[in-house]
Amino acid sequence: MPERKALLRDAAALGPMLSAWRRDLHRRPELGLSCPRAAALVAGELRGLGLEVREGLAHSGVLGILRGGSGPTAALRVDMDALPLEEQTGLDFASEIPDRMHACGHDGHTALGLGAARLLAARRDALPGTLLFLFQPGEEYPGGARLMIADGALDDPNPDVILGCHLFPALERGRVGVCSGPATAGNEEFTLIVTGRGGHAARPHECANPIQAASRLVLDLQGIAAGRVDAREPLVLTVAEFQAGSGHNVIPEGAVLRGTLRFLSETAREAAMREVRRLIRGVEAAWGVHVALESRVDGPPMRLPEDLAGLVRGWCADLLSPERVELLTRPSMGAEDFAYFAEARPAAYLRLGCRDAARSAGLHTPFFDFDEALLPDACATLAWCLWRFLRIA
Repeated sequence: MPERKALLRDAAALGPMLSAWRRDLHRRPELGLSCPRAAALVAGELRGLGLEVREGLAHSGVLGILRGGSGPTAALRVDMDALPLEEQTGLDFASEIPDRMHACGHDGHTALGLGAARLLAARRDALPGTLLFLFQPGEEYPGGARLMIADGALDDPNPDVILGCHLFPALERGRVGVCSGPATAGNEEFTLIVTGRGGHAARPHECANPIQAASRLVLDLQGIAAGRVDAREPLVLTVAEFQAGSGHNVIPEGAVLRGTLRFLSETAREAAMREVRRLIRGVEAAWGVHVALESRVDGPPMRLPEDLAGLVRGWCADLLSPERVELLTRPSMGAEDFAYFAEARPAAYLRLGCRDAARSAGLHTPFFDFDEALLPDACATLAWCLWRFLRIA
């Protein structure tokens, strides 16, 4: 087993490299399943460490295999994709591509994955088993985890356990939260297409105004979580997009609403969607419009074994000190497609605290940034947990 102080010391020495990787990725963000530049960087670094490399999983995902002894196999998954946002951080390494930004920290995750691979590759002669490093595209959209699994990312070698992580502004910088039990929500994305009858804005009585009908839907949909589903079932329903109209004096033919439903159980999801359909029927009858519903489940809730979470919490406390580590038992209503990996294998998930006084912006905002000084300890933590997995898997 690696000596704790040596692992932390070696991770600290990687600090400049971790920052360089992160900044390189930050300047040139890529979206969805198309992350060829990040994939090329990752594959090149892993090959330079002597790992076996497989490319093209979920279009641009990368798998690195570090073989040690004949013992168990453990995996680490990190994500690579960015978001369609215009960056407003003012950083000197800000995104060079309009309307693209690493606003969810995946640039940091990729750097951490490469750093953990480097730390453990230097110790391969003592590794009791095999380690997999999964670099995933499309976590934000359209679900790269599911596609990586379909492409055989977990088949050969077959990991006994898998670790995920995410930078987390709700925790102070340097703290680690170990998720236990229900950790993140499932996500169902929906679109409502409201078709009415357009005409002159001065003669609304001759029309079936889709804006009025859609506005009624926006208000009524908010009541589903508040009073139409069992209050003991956590649920979030948000309409996040409203498109309609092209002029101040024209009633349009149609309107479009888009939003998300977040849920922790299939029972709650089904109940909520029944209410959505009931409200649609009422609005159609009241306003003389037609409403088409399109929806798809974009990821299940993530549930993590409590016994494994307890072990991981102890390992992190051994490495960093008990004061810096906590067990997180309250779920986030955010979604994370690592849930597909957690369905396929026993899994653990770390939230890496990144909040400080100078950087308070949340994830998915154009101002998100984090202090790169947290990267070395976070990198050592991932490597330490992977090593300990090989002892218990």
